[in-house]
Amino acid sequence: DMFMFAVDDGICPSNEATVSITVHALDTDGDGVPDGDDDCPDSDLGMTVRVGDCDTGVPNLIEGVVVNTGGCSLADLIHGLLETAAAEAGNHGQFVSAMSRLLRNLVRIEMIDAGQHGAIMRCVAQAEESDFRP
Repeated sequence: DMFMFAVDDGICPSNEATVSITVHALDTDGDGVPDGDDDCPDSDLGMTVRVGDCDTGVPNLIEGVVVNTGGCSLADLIHGLLETAAAEAGNHGQFVSAMSRLLRNLVRIEMIDAGQHGAIMRCVAQAEESDFRP
């Protein structure tokens, strides 16, 4: 916003001055999306997607950008899928199967490609589903 003001002390009036004030919304995780609009308030902004300690090598980008308009990175979305798969699974095999199915949806909507699906699944196969249960 911009404001104009003048000071008059009764003796010597001042010239008008314009002051510009810019207010920036709080962005705790530094992803460029204000906290009030951020669906992922603690975004994973790493260079690549990780599954636990395993680096998939998949760039942590959604359509070429670090976060989507909701403030979520690809790593954030993958972590959400890992939690969903872990919640559905009764054992490791079911966890891996559920995660593969969930990732195929990302391939279908062209968020990741088949090679990236494979890279993520190599790390999922090594992961413990219990690490992703809330």
